[in-house]
Amino acid sequence: MGARLIWSAIAIVLFLLLGMIPIAGGLIWLLILMFGMGAILVQGGLALARDSH
Repeated sequence: MGARLIWSAIAIVLFLLLGMIPIAGGLIWLLILMFGMGAILVQGGLALARDSH
């Protein structure tokens, strides 16, 4: 549990630093948003499929 929290914190700090890059920062935030929403949709679909059986 602790390692997962540490890696999540490192990823958040890294994303914040990358997002501060002047031109590429907006594109990086867009990619982070798209991948994050995709992961949420996949996990939500799996949870719904698991509950329906």
